[in-house]
Amino acid sequence: LLLLRLNDMLAGRPGALTAGDVTVEHVLPQRLAAQSPWRASFPDADVRSRCTASLGNLMLLDQAANERARNFEFARKKTIYLAGTDLERNRLVAELSDLKQWTASEVEARETLRFSQIEALWQFGRGAARSSASSTGRAPRKRT
Repeated sequence: LLLLRLNDMLAGRPGALTAGDVTVEHVLPQRLAAQSPWRASFPDADVRSRCTASLGNLMLLDQAANERARNFEFARKKTIYLAGTDLERNRLVAELSDLKQWTASEVEARETLRFSQIEALWQFGRGAARSSASSTGRAPRKRT
């Protein structure tokens, strides 16, 4: 649902995609074969694990595209993503258009971007006095 809301913001309209339209795809796959080319791109197991679970590694795809993408290398996945997606509606996938490779620094940068977008949407951490006042139903007390 978080990805749907982020996509709505990027698409500039609510309901650009619905939960029934899409599944969550991990660009860097969750399970890799011993000879997977992903292991060369992400040789450190800890970095690979962190990136796999990262918000920056997630896409929204229709079920058919998700199944076709499997655990293929990035170039092939990207081709599948872009060919099977309405890029006006799915802005998360559209962002991949210019990328040549999927690296740890790309995943980390996307995660940072996603968190800043979440902050912009919901303004977490702003107006702490306002939120504490609303939780008690009273205005904050003035200190003397």
